[in-house]
Amino acid sequence: MSGAADEYATALDPLGQVDGLILLSSRIPPAGLKELARQTTPVVLVNRIERGVDLPMVAIDNFTPMMQLCGHLARLGHRRVVYLAGSDLSWQNRERWRGIEIARAFGIDAVRVASDATIEGAYAADPRRRRHSRVDGASRGLSRDFQTAARPSTAASVATRAVSAHHRSLRTSTSTRPR
Repeated sequence: MSGAADEYATALDPLGQVDGLILLSSRIPPAGLKELARQTTPVVLVNRIERGVDLPMVAIDNFTPMMQLCGHLARLGHRRVVYLAGSDLSWQNRERWRGIEIARAFGIDAVRVASDATIEGAYAADPRRRRHSRVDGASRGLSRDFQTAARPSTAASVATRAVSAHHRSLRTSTSTRPR
């Protein structure tokens, strides 16, 4: 089973045995969420907003801070930013990328590098570890997009704290202007 299928099965399992279910940052596809909404056990989504799904939802704003970050980077002189993305099933990841795309108005040229937002995915996407990686595509993508000689990236943003912790050496200090 895939991660989303596992998560859906895990969410279904306790229904009828609990008073309610809170799904945190769920990556269950919308069809699965719609099925959960039809169950008698109350379900609440936290850190996920999905139109057309009849469940109560609570989320923080990921769009505005990412757009503000890009504006800050642009004011410091950064123009090319690499975003080491999370799962396409992650609402937070989609909102962060939406903020980066809107930041093109600040003159930011953003490149999205696919990853799965896990420590293993971050390791695979790290160009320094490329020859040791089992997932070589993301590694080649990050290396190419972050270090292209003709238009080098001067800043990177990542989808999760786990990825951020792994890529400390790739982060650019915002206290100085790019060369």
